[in-house]
Amino acid sequence: MSIEVKTNKENEERVKIAFGMGKPDAVPIDLGAYCNFLSGWLNVRPYDYYKRPDVMLDCQVKFKNRFRGYGSIAPDYSAAIEPSSFGAKVLWPKNETPWIIPMIDDVDDIPDFVDTLEEPDPLMSGYNPLLISTYCYMREMVRDHVSPPLGMVGPFEIACLLLGTGNMMLGIRLYPDDIHKLLKKTTRYVKNSLEARAEMFHDSLDVVSLGDDNPGLVSPEEFKEFVIPYTGAIFKETGASDSINIWHCDGRLEHLIDLLPDMNISVLRTFDPYTDISLFKEKIGDKICLMGNIHPLRVLAGLGKEGIEKEVQRIMEIGKVNGGFVMSTGGELCHSIPEEHVDHFIDAAEKYGKL
Repeated sequence: MSIEVKTNKENEERVKIAFGMGKPDAVPIDLGAYCNFLSGWLNVRPYDYYKRPDVMLDCQVKFKNRFRGYGSIAPDYSAAIEPSSFGAKVLWPKNETPWIIPMIDDVDDIPDFVDTLEEPDPLMSGYNPLLISTYCYMREMVRDHVSPPLGMVGPFEIACLLLGTGNMMLGIRLYPDDIHKLLKKTTRYVKNSLEARAEMFHDSLDVVSLGDDNPGLVSPEEFKEFVIPYTGAIFKETGASDSINIWHCDGRLEHLIDLLPDMNISVLRTFDPYTDISLFKEKIGDKICLMGNIHPLRVLAGLGKEGIEKEVQRIMEIGKVNGGFVMSTGGELCHSIPEEHVDHFIDAAEKYGKL
């Protein structure tokens, strides 16, 4: 069976150039369309999207075919896979993305929890078999149009999901040694998983992609102690020496900008929409490719055509200077964005992205 999938090869080539800090003939465009947007746009229950690989694939293909070949096709299970591997319970509401139930109730439970937490099998634990089977199904249906599931939730974010974000933040202050023990376990799991998936899917790990949102909640001192040695180490030690290392964080980052080059990242993906891109461009724009950062709610959902075009033009004029820039959103497309607003975004990005 063959499913027709629209592609955008020119944009894909421009992305590669921008990721390498180059300056393509036009600024590439990235659209992060996952369950949150797709389920609302196509009137599909999130529960069906997650539980039926054919529905998930159909939604992603329809997006690419509708929106000029932008978007991606890949297994999409939000943040459920990694914490489920450690034994966390995942709830699958009919009309929402999955909920991860923290594995402890109180911050004082951290020491015993960390000591007894077993490190999971990178391929067979939790919902990993679902992830793998979904990829195999998509591969059978659309062949090379699907991307291997090599992007993961980062080790700091996994720890937050296992403990609960509040307990994690308190634990950093009250039980720092135990938090380090936990982060060592989540870091080994991510590294082992990336390597095991790469071997299974015959991938060279020339791109390593991790996502953490909660590091934006910590201080610079805590970031240096609890984030860089773990997430940064994965980027440094996994993949080839010239791998493209992509890090997503749409939490507040302005107080951490000067530390981001120490993370060994090549691309800051769909990042902090609340801080103006000019600060990122000034501080790290010559070192790290910036992929962002149109606000998905305030701009794409909240403004009309003229407002969207004006903001895209403003960010484009800042971001495209000297290359190393991909026009995108600060976080994924969200449920309340009308489809014509996505068209307005693409129209403006193509119009003002010419170099």
